[in-house]
Amino acid sequence: MHRAGCPELPTGPGPRAWPAGPLAGNTRLMGKDVYNDEAEDLGHVRDLMLDLASGRVRYAVLALSGRPGAQDRLLPVPWSALRLDSELRRFVLDIDRARLEQAPGFAPGRWPDLDDPRWAGEIDAWYRG
Repeated sequence: MHRAGCPELPTGPGPRAWPAGPLAGNTRLMGKDVYNDEAEDLGHVRDLMLDLASGRVRYAVLALSGRPGAQDRLLPVPWSALRLDSELRRFVLDIDRARLEQAPGFAPGRWPDLDDPRWAGEIDAWYRG
C-alpha cells in the first residue's frame, strides 16, 4: 500500500510484491506496513539503515501513522525488534502504540549523526528497556 510521503519504488514482478524467498531487496521492504501484536497500525518502513562494517540491516526507519503530526518524526527501530508476518504481508513490532510514540526519533530532514555511538546506544537501550 502506497503511503503519502513514501514514493512508489520499483518492485520487480507485480506491484509491491511480497518477498517470496530468504532474500529481499530494500525496494520490496520500503513502504511495508508495521503493526503491533494488538493489530494496531503503527506506520510503515520509510528507510533502512545498514551497518557497513557487517553488511547487515541495523535499523528500519519507521514513519508513524495515525494522529495528526505523527509523521513529523521518524523512528529508527532495531531490525532485530521486527518480525515478518508473511501471511498478512507486514512487519510486526511488539510494542504498545503509546510507548512507541515516546521513542527517540528525528525530523525527516534532520537525520542524526549515524557515526555517533551514543546515538546507537540510546536507540538500542530504549528498545531493550
